[in-house]
Amino acid sequence: MVPGSWRCDRSRPGPISPRFLTQEDRITIADGLQTKQHVKGIAASIGKSFQTVYREIRRGSGPSGGYPPWWGPQPGPPAQTAPQGGEDSRQ
Repeated sequence: MVPGSWRCDRSRPGPISPRFLTQEDRITIADGLQTKQHVKGIAASIGKSFQTVYREIRRGSGPSGGYPPWWGPQPGPPAQTAPQGGEDSRQ
């Protein structure tokens, strides 16, 4: 085994699981909300449960109250590293 071969290559994203919303799904939700469609109609058009669409709208609504479709899953903050020191770096 090559050292570091367990790391994933982020330059080539793999297929997205069907249980997640795609960017196209989010754009369809935003378009439907702008045209005042019912959430159940939006859900039917993208083939997802209406509860999923309600959750996505609640989760993805911005501070202004609108639903920007580009606010999908964002990477988290960078991991913090442990302090490097001698035997006991606390004083």
